[in-house]
Amino acid sequence: MRLSPQPCTVIAFPAEKRSGHAFRVAHQLSKARTNKEADWVLTRALVSYHDRLFAAGFSAAEAGRLMSVFRRLIFNECLAVGSKWTPDLDDEFIPSNGGSCA
Repeated sequence: MRLSPQPCTVIAFPAEKRSGHAFRVAHQLSKARTNKEADWVLTRALVSYHDRLFAAGFSAAEAGRLMSVFRRLIFNECLAVGSKWTPDLDDEFIPSNGGSCA
């Protein structure tokens, strides 16, 4: 007897499970000396995650949702470590220079 494969959804990079990466970003943000440096740290992390999502074939809408979850995770980790800089949760999912961190 031969079983046919059943379709399934694979989440290659679940945002909810990236707490280690979010902690490292929050730690780097806590050490940032200027808004420009904080923006660079946050932008690098978010663009890297964004590129991985698109390489895995996620739609723009799903990538946007996962980016929001990841940004919220970074925000929560920033609060936990007492970072001076936190992500602006009202920004688009890819930050622009000079406005990603508050």
